Amino acid sequence: MKPKDKVAFFFGAGSSVPFALPTMKQFIDLLKKDIKEKLKCGENAPLLFLSEIIRKKPDLNMEELMEIVHRVSELNYSGILLAFNDPRVHKFIENDSLKASEAETFLKSEIYKIYNHPKSYKEIAKVFKPLFDHFDEQITDVFTTNYDLLLDTYLIKRYKDNFSDGFSRNRWSGFKRNSKKKLIKLHGSLNWMRIIDTGEIEKLTTPLSGPSTNQNVSLESLQYPFRKTFTTVQPFFSIFERFDKVLATNNVIIAIGYNFGDELITEIIKMKLHKREDKLILYILDPNAKAIKERVFKEFENVFEIEFTLSAKIKRKEIEAIFDKEKNEIREAFRKARWYYGRKKYNESVEWFSRTIELDPDFPEAYYRRGIAKYYLGNYEEAIADYDEAIRLKPDFAMAFYNRGNAKDNLKDYKGAINEYNRAIELKPDYADAFYNRGIVKDNLKDYKGALKDYTKAIGLYGEDNPEAADAFYNRGVSKRKLKDYEGAIADYDEAIRLKPDYTNTIQNRENARREPGEENKSKSDGE
Repeated sequence: MKPKDKVAFFFGAGSSVPFALPTMKQFIDLLKKDIKEKLKCGENAPLLFLSEIIRKKPDLNMEELMEIVHRVSELNYSGILLAFNDPRVHKFIENDSLKASEAETFLKSEIYKIYNHPKSYKEIAKVFKPLFDHFDEQITDVFTTNYDLLLDTYLIKRYKDNFSDGFSRNRWSGFKRNSKKKLIKLHGSLNWMRIIDTGEIEKLTTPLSGPSTNQNVSLESLQYPFRKTFTTVQPFFSIFERFDKVLATNNVIIAIGYNFGDELITEIIKMKLHKREDKLILYILDPNAKAIKERVFKEFENVFEIEFTLSAKIKRKEIEAIFDKEKNEIREAFRKARWYYGRKKYNESVEWFSRTIELDPDFPEAYYRRGIAKYYLGNYEEAIADYDEAIRLKPDFAMAFYNRGNAKDNLKDYKGAINEYNRAIELKPDYADAFYNRGIVKDNLKDYKGALKDYTKAIGLYGEDNPEAADAFYNRGVSKRKLKDYEGAIADYDEAIRLKPDYTNTIQNRENARREPGEENKSKSDGE
């Protein structure tokens, strides 16, 4: 990260955990418990209605629950179908609009009760100040999916006149073209309301206060999730317009305590990361950062995961340690190496992996990946040297053993390759590719029975209906044919063709197997 890079923060529910505020999933669990306790005191139609929704669709998050209840209260059944496309949701909601309206009021009161915890600026600053101190001059926008007012409280006092949240004198005005720090609340806010009669959007001075007008007006709470269709209405149109602009112009997004559970937001971020892969970087700071990267951004080379827990104990020097110049140089060199590798530009990839290793000689992943690039360049002995170093630094590196086996196989060191695959399988017993490649090497050593066992194990691990198992079926068929099990070979070729209908070699080998002694009659039924 360079000093001139424009930075945007993205805070999720995990950033509110230090203040004892629950995540959305935790909120649902609290709600279930609360409803159960209240129903013990007697029948209550709105609570029974909520309980039934949760029972019939237990995977609901809080915002989906709010949306269902809101739409039922408006008798908007077609909207529910459009939003959720789930027949379980609408089978039990007809004629329940009154209960839904009361349930909606109850839900909002629960949200206010839980998320409107009064926190002093001093308490909030202990958590957020180190982050904002480190990136102060670089920050353009702060995004959040949280309803609470923690960030509002902190940013308003910290930046004063140099701060904008889209409101002017508590009325929605949108985001002006200026250099102010901007708070973008993507899921709405605890204190945002729409006056239904006029369509005006107000920010209440406190979440439980009324609108600025003294009239008795109907209000709509702006705390709902939104699908693509919802982004055409204010304030969400302006919010998402700003979100898109920042992703198109900023260099760095730092996501803190966010698990990327909103499909629309995640889709937009992924689209921009793909389009601007050499100009936009996403850092995921979360205790489960590696799992999030694997689940959501596995294919992206411009996404970095950093295990991090936000708390009042975090000091600025710890933030600086994460983003110091040397570490950023290493990340940038590694990112470029992987970028070239992904485009099969292996010579350039080797250069950048070498640069990464110069900066960090104890980086096993860099040696390992440089080894793979050298392998594809046909430099098998150099690849083995890199795998050796990766394993020295990380003795349980199963993939390094596996790839060292591949390099030895190409050098016709079959016994050495089998030893490497054995070690990879010891470290990772469900390593399907290692079983498959060990089977190939055993075939080369004419150990056809041993090869059969490995192919069978690989098929079981891939899954018999997985196209990745096609090669294992094909090679098992080849081994069976060598063992004169022609019927078994044909059955395996059939499976390979089922999984890969255009598998030319398999079709030809099946024909050859059918012409073996005792199998001539099989070919007649091939076209039936």
